[in-house]
Amino acid sequence: MRDEQASYTVCVFLSLLACKSRDGKEDATRLIAAWYGKQIIFPQNPVFTRYVTDTVDFQAEESEFKVLVYMNPTGCTSCQLQLTKWKEFMASIDSASGGRTPFLFYLHPHNLRDVQVAMTQYRFDLPVVIDREDALNSLNHFPENINYQTFLLDKENKVVVLGNPIHHPKIKELYLNQVSHTEQAAVAGEQTTVEALPLAVDLGSFPQANPQSAEFTIRNTGRYPFGMDDVSPPVAVLQLNIPNRTYHPEASLF
Repeated sequence: MRDEQASYTVCVFLSLLACKSRDGKEDATRLIAAWYGKQIIFPQNPVFTRYVTDTVDFQAEESEFKVLVYMNPTGCTSCQLQLTKWKEFMASIDSASGGRTPFLFYLHPHNLRDVQVAMTQYRFDLPVVIDREDALNSLNHFPENINYQTFLLDKENKVVVLGNPIHHPKIKELYLNQVSHTEQAAVAGEQTTVEALPLAVDLGSFPQANPQSAEFTIRNTGRYPFGMDDVSPPVAVLQLNIPNRTYHPEASLF
């Protein structure tokens, strides 16, 4: 980045709203607060296959981010896999990150034959793990809601973004924003680090007509200045107010 200013995108995952939906589904904001920063544990020695039957020697390259997709398709397997949409999203991520963001697909299917047919039909040739024992889920206990079984992970396998990008355009935007700023930083060659405290605030349940607010401190803990030029809240109901100026090392914003 430039000596005078380093751009840095911070996706702040806050548990600000706790409005339970009428049908009692898991509250998205509480899931985000619970999973943000959580480290995913992977099974040892996973076996990757192409088109289910062909075992391949595959290992994701070291990268700033990776996308983890867990699927447990039942019923109409092809409908749930949505392989065409995943191929389109993968192409978007490759373009945004300069090909620096690998994808890891772990499938625990009820009907292996249907998965093979779908992958062959849609020419989905990315190596995937057929997790017959559901080991990945057993280690991490993913949310039951399929909308929250896809993750953007950092280099330490900690959750940065939670949500299914092919079902929700705003979630897709979060993924693209995060990896695209990593590409910009890699090209520029200078990066800084920031610290946000607190990571989550639970304001309890309240009507949407009575919005609540909370204050957070973001401190520049790195060696270079940075500017807040793009902040992406995890859900549309959040509104973030951040001063638009340069912050030098050890400077804080509220």
